Amino acid sequence: MTVYYTTAVIVRARAKNIGAADPSDAEIEEYIAEAEGLVDAMLGFSLQGNFSSSKSMHLLVRQVTTDIAAFYAIAHDPSGFTSTGEAALILDVIYTNMLRGLTLLKDKRIQQRIQEA
Repeated sequence: MTVYYTTAVIVRARAKNIGAADPSDAEIEEYIAEAEGLVDAMLGFSLQGNFSSSKSMHLLVRQVTTDIAAFYAIAHDPSGFTSTGEAALILDVIYTNMLRGLTLLKDKRIQQRIQEA
């Protein structure tokens, strides 16, 4: 599976303690693919094939995609955390970041700047 906006390594770094099962890169890439679909839907266009982490506006896309994929991974298996409370706290922080990022991606001015980058 080809993913464009983030990597399994970046998602693992964002979602420390992903789970006792330690999902494979392929499993994380499935979460990334779902996240990319959501990000593309919010943008109304796709950067796949044109994404570049050297473009600052594209880093917003990376951050949001990483947060969504990390959220999916932790929600799927929170057993790597010391308690469900700890997992819930991390999910809350990631969820807040996701919502902020998705709100920005809905903004037509931000979308235009991303496309022009």
